[in-house]
Amino acid sequence: MACAPKRGLHPEFPRPDALSALAAKTPPPLPGDWTAAEPDEWTLGGPFPARLERVVRAPADAWEKLAADALAGHPGADLTESMTCVARETGRFDLASRAQPSEALRDFLRDRCGEIAEETSTDLEGFDSLGAATDDDVRARVAADVSARIAKLATGDHVGIGIWFGRDGDRGVLAIASGSPSVEVDPVSFTPGPDGKVTLRGRARFPVVGFEGSVTHGALGYAYCDSDENVAAPSFSLTCAVDPADERAQIELFAVPQGRALGRSMLSLLVWPRGVASAEWKRTVLPYAATPGDDLAHDFVARVNALRATAGMHPVDLDARESADGALLAPHYFGAMLGFEPSTWADVIALGLEAGWHVDGPVEWGRMCSEVSPGARDAIGLLGAMVQRPLGRIVLLDPAASRLAFAALPFAGGHAMGTLVTTYALHEAEPEDALMSDVAAQIAHQRAAAGKAAPKLLVDLRNDGRTAAGRVVGGASPDKALRSLMQAAAASLHQPVGGWLLETDSLDHLHLPDELLQSPDVTFGVAVAWVHPAGEAWGHYVVLIVVPKGVPA
Repeated sequence: MACAPKRGLHPEFPRPDALSALAAKTPPPLPGDWTAAEPDEWTLGGPFPARLERVVRAPADAWEKLAADALAGHPGADLTESMTCVARETGRFDLASRAQPSEALRDFLRDRCGEIAEETSTDLEGFDSLGAATDDDVRARVAADVSARIAKLATGDHVGIGIWFGRDGDRGVLAIASGSPSVEVDPVSFTPGPDGKVTLRGRARFPVVGFEGSVTHGALGYAYCDSDENVAAPSFSLTCAVDPADERAQIELFAVPQGRALGRSMLSLLVWPRGVASAEWKRTVLPYAATPGDDLAHDFVARVNALRATAGMHPVDLDARESADGALLAPHYFGAMLGFEPSTWADVIALGLEAGWHVDGPVEWGRMCSEVSPGARDAIGLLGAMVQRPLGRIVLLDPAASRLAFAALPFAGGHAMGTLVTTYALHEAEPEDALMSDVAAQIAHQRAAAGKAAPKLLVDLRNDGRTAAGRVVGGASPDKALRSLMQAAAASLHQPVGGWLLETDSLDHLHLPDELLQSPDVTFGVAVAWVHPAGEAWGHYVVLIVVPKGVPA
């Protein structure tokens, strides 16, 4: 899963004409030989590791000896326990179903195997009508080819390799799994500590811009992990609190590679809050939408809204125009993600969809995620793959979201589906007094966290604050509005005043000046306005704060 991070103030979005020019280009051919299946349930065979760590594996049979010999001249690659598990479990599934597992099942078996690499690939080869041929006969027939394939996969750094051969009567399957992790991570148990928390420590293997950790809570909830502010990228240290009532919880580490706009999942970890791990996977059961949509997009939104209703949230509306834009851009987005077009095109498209240029209404923010879902049969399959991961829940189940753009691109002969999902929060007008109270509460909260006394809001300046906010909404520059507010406050208080001009995308994340937080006592007046400047995709809040006693502006 690839996602765009939540942007801050004044993000630089591509203009609509640039997106139209990209959509008009001839799309690339996409893979047509990707066969996958999603059963209602599946049980893995095991054995499984006790914790997440990279462990080099000593060859346990002739097939693994063949792989180890092929890796002898490649110091950057190893036969590993976790990748051997991935090969075994993927091969077992193919042996039973003649297909790769779906995206949701593949994620589960990768995480249950304790594989650190977020992106793994398993090369499957089937053998029919083996008859009396022994495993040694099969291996002798393909040994040279297998060695060459493994040597090719091993050209890289920190590559993990796994190999497995199994048979059922006359049919056999050879599975070769490989992948290179995005992070180096300290060993971590799959069972949370006594405090119900899991701490992830490690380092990205390439430059990134910060980290974001999240964890599933219950059937539909999620929570963000706490990041150690003393640890800077590319290193990370995050602590995630699980819900002790959950049988299992998914933790996801997300980061944006340096120089890119589109982020990626760097690590996925499956943990067991009750201390009992399971090998059983079941297809996600979703609440039935009372009125399924007439097409895939409307059916997807109907089922998203069934989930949101279960979680006590208001529904989202399908945004037809942004969905149409996504449908035109999807071939180029997935072409870029799969290496058929410049990778930066995926960034441009993600930013363009997040901008929401054609959303009917004032956009506060947009957030996009994409998924390639092998084996997904319908909206339930697409949605099930997303909601089992915290990043998918963040996009689909944000309480503030009110619009959703959806685009789906079938490829691989109809055996896989690429989806682009973007949710938007639209601004709803709020009473000025309520906005002032929100800012006052945020100042009080941050001062309390700093161990300072509660601030005092100057109610006599409310009318002046409303006037200043009205000026900003009416198009006056915020700095001029601040100076007018300071003049009015000085006249009303009969003493000098100082002030600050703040801009923020959310009043919950207001970055206050140290002088306001560290002063022993604070008395203040405030004005708050939400503005949507011409030519910008998103609007934001303007906060004007004035204080007596001559604090410098």
